[in-house]
Amino acid sequence: MAQISWIGTTDGNWNTASNWSTATVPGANDDVIINVTSANPTITIPKGVNVTVKSITSEEKLVVDGGLTVTTGVSTLNGELVVNAGKYLQATGTANLTANGATTVNGANLYAKNGGILNLPKLTSYTATANGYDANYIQTEDAGSKIALPALQTLIGADKNTSALYVKALNGSEIDLGATKAINSGQTVIEVNGQNSKITANNLENIAGRPSLYAKNGAILQLPALLSYTATTNGYDANYIQTEGAGSKISLPILQTLTGASAATSAL
Repeated sequence: MAQISWIGTTDGNWNTASNWSTATVPGANDDVIINVTSANPTITIPKGVNVTVKSITSEEKLVVDGGLTVTTGVSTLNGELVVNAGKYLQATGTANLTANGATTVNGANLYAKNGGILNLPKLTSYTATANGYDANYIQTEDAGSKIALPALQTLIGADKNTSALYVKALNGSEIDLGATKAINSGQTVIEVNGQNSKITANNLENIAGRPSLYAKNGAILQLPALLSYTATTNGYDANYIQTEGAGSKISLPILQTLTGASAATSAL
């Protein structure tokens, strides 16, 4: 294990070896420290570069234009965090990453696997940007894994018929959408799969656009505040409120308005 500190003064490229105290780019066995007292640099993981480190502690702005995975222990980002569209941020194993600064991740993919935890308490909106046959993911896998987005208020799915935003909690993992009140447009798939898998969305009141809800393999999806669900699928698409497997359940206890698709070739 090595602790590697940022010392760069001329550019913010993560992948430049001379920017680091060991004259090597951090790797999978390293703990990263970024704290520049004499300036406020923007550190960028460039396009095409997928970084894996044990942990990262940063006081500076971090832009992920490739990929970032943390694997072990506590990571804390106190500077601004930007994860560009189509790129990813991931916590695996015992990693517990918290981003305390302003956070922008529109169109990015967020993953927590094998017990990893992502906590983004300053994220207030997410807009999917997937197009063509691409997709965006907010996804947890495996027991103990969690993505916490407790301040997320606006969640907008993909705006193309062939693309989607997938919000999926699998195999006993958890996603927290605690402040989200509406999913108003775009194609969004909300899925819990496997016993004890959980998506917390206790304030979600309205779903519209091209949404689908799934509970599979013994999972239970509870939306206790949902008042309205409106399908606007068109073309040859469909929306689903669907359960699969023994013990699976979708609970919409106060749903008042359920509106199906209006196009003749589509359905809820």
